[in-house]
Amino acid sequence: MPLSTFLAFVAAASALVLLPGPNMVLIVTRAAAQGRRAGLATAAGVESATVVHIAVAVSGGAELVSRSPAAYLALTHAGAAYLLFLGVRALRPARSCPPPGRRLPYGGAAPTSTARWPSSSIPR
Repeated sequence: MPLSTFLAFVAAASALVLLPGPNMVLIVTRAAAQGRRAGLATAAGVESATVVHIAVAVSGGAELVSRSPAAYLALTHAGAAYLLFLGVRALRPARSCPPPGRRLPYGGAAPTSTARWPSSSIPR
């Protein structure tokens, strides 16, 4: 591999690692709105999705999805449908808003499961 190609790869990979993605935005937003516990629970959900990706890749599931256009399409549509559901739910008026200066209550396992599904349903 030529040095110029390797350096271009290193630069691109570094940019991808350093720039925050949608998972980081989700974690920071949840932590700001609901506190540290909710942020940590959301991070746990995102990382549990990473474990799912690793398990699927090791077991050969990633190869199956990459070779089957129908499976890939179903997986991407399931992820898109869930993200659309979350978007519509976010646009609906809130049932109640906390007074200024107070955080939203922590939702227990909800931040973890909310983060796990979209992170694990988006093919990488």
